Amino acid sequence: MNIRLISKFENGKCIPIEEDLILQEIDDNYQLNSFTGKKLYIVDVVNNTRQEILPKVKKYDIVSLYNSQCNKDYIFFTTASRLEEDNINISLIQYGISDGSEKIVFTFKENLVELETIKTVKLFILDENYIFVQKENQKETHKPLPIDLIENDFLNTYNGILDIENYLYCVEDESIIEICDETIGKYGIDKVLPIDGNICAIKVGYSILEEGLYDSVEVEKLPKEIIGTINVKQFISDLVLKKEQVFIEKLDQGSANRTFPYMKYREGNIVFSRVDIKNHKEEVVIYEYNTKVTKIRVNNNLVRISDLWHTYIINDSPYLLSEKKESTELINLNTQKVEWKLGSQDIIKFIKSDIIIVEQHIKKTAFRKESYNIVAYKYPELNKVIFREKAKFVGCLITEEDNLLIFSN
Repeated sequence: MNIRLISKFENGKCIPIEEDLILQEIDDNYQLNSFTGKKLYIVDVVNNTRQEILPKVKKYDIVSLYNSQCNKDYIFFTTASRLEEDNINISLIQYGISDGSEKIVFTFKENLVELETIKTVKLFILDENYIFVQKENQKETHKPLPIDLIENDFLNTYNGILDIENYLYCVEDESIIEICDETIGKYGIDKVLPIDGNICAIKVGYSILEEGLYDSVEVEKLPKEIIGTINVKQFISDLVLKKEQVFIEKLDQGSANRTFPYMKYREGNIVFSRVDIKNHKEEVVIYEYNTKVTKIRVNNNLVRISDLWHTYIINDSPYLLSEKKESTELINLNTQKVEWKLGSQDIIKFIKSDIIIVEQHIKKTAFRKESYNIVAYKYPELNKVIFREKAKFVGCLITEEDNLLIFSN
């Protein structure tokens, strides 16, 4: 593996596009109310050059975008323009990486104040012709909440339940197709994560565990949740045909006492948290997609949301990253043993495959200036440094050719 430090890199997101190309997103100097404008660049890490994407078009992270396509031929972003009063037009733009083409794929109207307070819009780009559109509004209730959850008048009436409106949008003929699947229509889609080709992991429904509001919601009103996989082409076909039950290869299903706070796709594994609410127990489920093998690790010490296990797959083994005020521990979930312990000055910034990147914060004293080190390790030799540089960490990625790129400012 070749390791390369790319310095003078502004703080922002670094997203791999293809070999030697990354997408960089940084803040710009304009606002739309509370939404900060963005600049997008395609960076060639070999030639150390970058090209701004459509600099005359104002860009905002005003909606949540999910691209279910494994190919990276296009970049998608949103722009917005004011209408009357607090209303705005939001447009989804498709930008061609190879030819610089641009296309307005979809435009819709929203209330800016609602987007800043109680509303979230999600756009799931299923393929070149279909977008799953979902609008989530926080729902109010008159049932009072526990005193420790009350922060303002709205939270005193908010019970974690969402009013969801969703539909399938056809780009070709600009038509809207209603969602006839009752579970998806009522509880929505939380995530769609590409796995391979047309196959994606999907989480239907949402968890309100993080809101701490289960006691304020009647059991029959709790959102239904499903974890599974879909063939995107078949999923689209089922929605277009208005099937009352679209096909999902189910891995797990929630209940009145079972919820799924998160789902991730890592190193060929679908990883999700399954929480038994009454018994304060968490099970981390690791489903290896190719072999269909399921592994389960149990966390019996779930008291609050911060106790959830955040699991990483390192050399095919599940590890828990336990971050405390005085130290960070890497725990092998197969053996339940701490295999690595770092001091309070060390922060793990990146874990993938067998590579771990740590940022060391050297505090200012009477005899030295404040500084930062970026240090890389390769599992299982965690006592052996494979890279060290005096710099502040911005981002990191591993290319398809197994090159490690570390960005610093």
